[in-house]
Amino acid sequence: MERCRRAGQSIRKNLRSCCKKAHETGKPIRFWGAPDNAHAWNFFKKLGVDYINTDHIEELAGFLQ
Repeated sequence: MERCRRAGQSIRKNLRSCCKKAHETGKPIRFWGAPDNAHAWNFFKKLGVDYINTDHIEELAGFLQ
């Protein structure tokens, strides 16, 4: 379980780094093929992702309100 937790922290750190680098160069960022649920949307919103891809437009719209 500890190994999974550390892997998750590493992934989050890498995603934050990608987002930061994109914004430092003035470019928007989105992650294609990412999980498509409220938990992921919340993470991406906190991360500062500029675009959230979804197949669940109405649910995402409700989440963002």
